[in-house]
Amino acid sequence: MSTPSKPRILMVDDEANILSGYRRLLSARYDIVTAEGGKAGLVTMQQRPGIQVIVSDMRMPEMDGVQFCIAAHQVDPSAVVMMLTGNADQDTAVRAVNEGAVFRFLNKPCPPEVLEKALQDAIKQHELLSVERAVLRDTLTGCVKMLVEAATLHDPRVGQIIDSIRVNVCL
Repeated sequence: MSTPSKPRILMVDDEANILSGYRRLLSARYDIVTAEGGKAGLVTMQQRPGIQVIVSDMRMPEMDGVQFCIAAHQVDPSAVVMMLTGNADQDTAVRAVNEGAVFRFLNKPCPPEVLEKALQDAIKQHELLSVERAVLRDTLTGCVKMLVEAATLHDPRVGQIIDSIRVNVCL
């Protein structure tokens, strides 16, 4: 029996020492991928698909955490995003949640057990969303198949046209 792979977590911060600390703290349980800053985080997401959870700092040069979260959702809408920052004012938290669709907002310094619990919750959220997407995809595929069959019963030519459209859009 093969060992299940570790959940892939992307940690984004502009401080290399903080990223190194995350790797030491979390690498036993997770596949930790790190990036120094938002732009590097986006490149990393494109180079290393399958990231389930993203943990981003807020204050980074060139691109703040909210800007990064918005862009990260465009690269991979299935990734669950969290903010871990020393900038803990209410406006930042509201902006992160409302604009960046952040799942959890954590303050630095964050106790390891709090970070661990948040990561576990984010992984569960990712799994739930993945199952939901699969159910929706399968339901849509089944509905289209039934419509094609019904149309084919009514007029075989219409069924052929619908079926060719379905193939062309790669359902």
